[in-house]
Amino acid sequence: MTIEAGNTCRKLKENNYEWKVFVNTKDFSDKDSIESMTATLHESFSNNKATLKKVRDTLWETKAYTGWGTFPVKINLHFLNGQNQAITIDLSFEKARQSKSFSIETNTKPQARSMRNKIQKIQEFAGRMPMHTLPLNIESAPEPKIKKSVSNIEPPAAKTKLKRGVLNASAFDYNNIHHYGGRMPMHMLPVDIEAAPEPKIK
Repeated sequence: MTIEAGNTCRKLKENNYEWKVFVNTKDFSDKDSIESMTATLHESFSNNKATLKKVRDTLWETKAYTGWGTFPVKINLHFLNGQNQAITIDLSFEKARQSKSFSIETNTKPQARSMRNKIQKIQEFAGRMPMHTLPLNIESAPEPKIKKSVSNIEPPAAKTKLKRGVLNASAFDYNNIHHYGGRMPMHMLPVDIEAAPEPKIK
């Protein structure tokens, strides 16, 4: 698969030109998998990061710049599946339009189709953990741990022998606790609950 990249220009005055960088994807069969494009201009620009906007179905362009010098321009293609491809053109003012073809090899189709599933997984995680802690590989993300509610927690196994002064509520019959409560301190409850005498009810 190939794309065409280059620049257009028009002369404003002696040694001064207006120019744009462009990318044409008409011969790129998987053009819908391209998410965005950026270009890196000469470091003398106050902001040397340019964005290529989609002006037609297959045509991407930067805004218009003016100047007299030429330099290499690095163009980055960002795909929906997270892949990036970089190409470099040489800015030129020799003709009104100059370009060259670049071969792009990427396995975007199968992964682009699964992008919607990845986004859904991110949305599911977004409410449970900060976004900066999300794993880079969403497909291998562990299932989120769900805290158990009180109703889902099984009580520990009941113990019939208790050490004096220690209350394990799961080992008692709650009726006995009710009858004994108010009549003796909790630390005086009998050690062997099974041998506890039945309370006398007045």
